[in-house]
Amino acid sequence: MRESRNPFLLRRSENIDTDTAFLALFEPGILDVLSDQGLPKTVQLIRSAAGGGKTSLLRLFTPSVLRRLHARRLDEQELFGRVHGLGAVDEQAPRLLGVMLLCGRNYAVLEDLPIGHAMRTRLFIGLLNARIILAVLRSALSLRGLEYPTDLSQIRIAVSPDQSALPAGLQLPCSGDVLNEWARGVERIICAELD
Repeated sequence: MRESRNPFLLRRSENIDTDTAFLALFEPGILDVLSDQGLPKTVQLIRSAAGGGKTSLLRLFTPSVLRRLHARRLDEQELFGRVHGLGAVDEQAPRLLGVMLLCGRNYAVLEDLPIGHAMRTRLFIGLLNARIILAVLRSALSLRGLEYPTDLSQIRIAVSPDQSALPAGLQLPCSGDVLNEWARGVERIICAELD
């Protein structure tokens, strides 16, 4: 029988330092907010009061936690079964690339810039896109047990079906190194504008 789980003793899931401790405290019942038909195929809003488990739910689907859950599937049978039922993991490996992106950094500063609304929006979307790409690259490496940025060359970005939709300066196919440098360059340019 499992010991009682009480993550509220630690106040926030970000304060739980190891994935093993996080899994030991995670209550599988929170997965009831998701459909029985697997993970949503579109955007799904999840709202609750502070401490309601939103961050914990999202953290569960990050690569390091899914890898740890897969490794501990015999010890965490109930949770593994629920996550397996959602299609995020199977007996061989994790099957989902979850990415968490903190959105507190530098974004509020954009609102104070003495520029037009359209330019602020462009800067915000550009910065957000660059940071999403960087977070996806980190998560993709983590999912396979590889290191960022050392193993970026092992990632290959496929050809886009619509080359005209690609941002300026980016050409596909490319390696993870190239995409990483492109996104870091965009981030540097926008952050220099903010400074």
